[in-house]
Amino acid sequence: MSDNWHLLAQLRPKPLRQLLEQAAALWQRAANGEKIPLPMVALHLVSGRELSGNVIRLELVGRNPEPLLLLHRIAPGERFPDADVAYVPLVSIEAVTITNMTQVAYLLQSDTPQLVPEGMQPTRLKIREQTVQLAERLNTIGGVALQLEIDADALSQTGAALFHLNAALEETTQTLLDILETLVGKETLSAHLRSVRFMLADSPGVRLDGTTLIIGLNLAQGHQGRLQGQLLRRAIEDLF
Repeated sequence: MSDNWHLLAQLRPKPLRQLLEQAAALWQRAANGEKIPLPMVALHLVSGRELSGNVIRLELVGRNPEPLLLLHRIAPGERFPDADVAYVPLVSIEAVTITNMTQVAYLLQSDTPQLVPEGMQPTRLKIREQTVQLAERLNTIGGVALQLEIDADALSQTGAALFHLNAALEETTQTLLDILETLVGKETLSAHLRSVRFMLADSPGVRLDGTTLIIGLNLAQGHQGRLQGQLLRRAIEDLF
């Protein structure tokens, strides 16, 4: 039995509108700079046709508001596949297929944050190794010596929580590297920051404790329990 069976066995049915709204929310997160996979959807229409692509937005439109879907079409043979957008009434859709579910299930099933493929759940040892490697990247690429620390309570988590902890490590490191690309950013972080510590919190956020940048994580909430993309960068920059 393939590893995918463990993942697929955890999936739960949900209304099409809710599924498409989640897919549209993922598009917006990616547009804000978050590095996440997007669900590839195949819309099965009542007419018998099929449209494939990424969901951009789902909104109520018109004088008598009806839900309308924007779909970025990705299909071979199109003249301009990177620019094709389909406007699809929700009432015309009778079924949806997610063709890359093994890559996006942990994002679409946000009501069950534990849904992460087993192969993507790092061990505590791997996370410790990752912490050292990412600190070296900040030093060699960013030119700033910062110590990365993980609070014991955060590292004691299990399962999907470790996946999201590792994701927070990678995302925060990349965000700091992006800030360090600018002269002002490099001068500011070099002068005011000596370490970055990842800690459990009731809600995601960042704060300064002396020369330590505190990254607050609610790992039980999955991807919603950490700041990501441009939101994370703005939150860090606002501290200085």
